[in-house]
Amino acid sequence: MDLDLLDVGELFWVLHSPGEERDRVLRKWQVAEWNVVVAKLHEFMKGPDPDSRGHAAEALLRINREEAIELVLHLLTDPDPGVRWHLCGLMYDRGDHRATNGLVSVLLHDTETFVRLIAADALGKIRAPAAIPALQDAAHNDNA
Repeated sequence: MDLDLLDVGELFWVLHSPGEERDRVLRKWQVAEWNVVVAKLHEFMKGPDPDSRGHAAEALLRINREEAIELVLHLLTDPDPGVRWHLCGLMYDRGDHRATNGLVSVLLHDTETFVRLIAADALGKIRAPAAIPALQDAAHNDNA
């Protein structure tokens, strides 16, 4: 599928819409070649707008979770706390064990309480045994 036929604005607009319109737009992206999808959305993940970085990550995960997870995890260290929070929420929604190390790092080191809390929630949903010591440490030592 031609890059020009994939409308990023339309995709971002329908991400949180229920029903047929969202499904129609996602299907259009899901049938495109994965490298085309990544090329189109990667520029937004690297861009200056925090909302666009979060939307691009969410779109990639909705289009192809298995392939996208490794592409979006770096946003757990994004300079914007809203992006980090959004990514933690996406990891909660997806429950993917591959996010465990990044979420543990957020839980133990992020400067924002609201980001650490959603990281803890995501780790609880993932139920990775490797996260238990970090969750226990945060429960006992995080004074936020």
